[in-house]
Amino acid sequence: MAYLELFSALRSGSLESQQPGHLLVISNAGPGGYAVFSITSFDHVREIFPEEGGVGLHADGYKIYMIHEPVSYPKKYEEPYLRADEEQIPLRLSELAIVEVDKQCRFLISAHPFFSSGSLDRIRERAATVALYFPEKVKGFNQLLDFLRKELHTTYNVPSRAVEQIIRLLESNFQEIQSPA
Repeated sequence: MAYLELFSALRSGSLESQQPGHLLVISNAGPGGYAVFSITSFDHVREIFPEEGGVGLHADGYKIYMIHEPVSYPKKYEEPYLRADEEQIPLRLSELAIVEVDKQCRFLISAHPFFSSGSLDRIRERAATVALYFPEKVKGFNQLLDFLRKELHTTYNVPSRAVEQIIRLLESNFQEIQSPA
């Protein structure tokens, strides 16, 4: 089993909080192609509860963020923590590594994992959101990276060289989480 779709797994009772693994959420914010990716270590999820139109997660621990900005995105110089709710992540531009895809888009990736204590994440169940649970710590993260490789290449049409740059940045974040200084 490579991954479980979060909402289906919760409905069937096959997933509870504080299990090892990783949660990948991809939220597409509007028709322009802007998307926010977040990776949460699932064993740090303290509580999962149903909400209107989705679920809420109380979590402690590290998160990795990534933003896909199409070339036409008008607010690319606005700090990500100040953007509209569906476009927001809790980081500044100076805390992000940038991978430019020639005349197409750019990806902003956490330069370092973001530590969050007592955060509340709301994941809406809608067509524009992908929420996947990858079981197991290390193996699950590798499967998550394989999924992202395919997703970035096929859905976002990102060339292989840029995909590998993005994957290396995500791997670097994961290594920091595994062995914090």
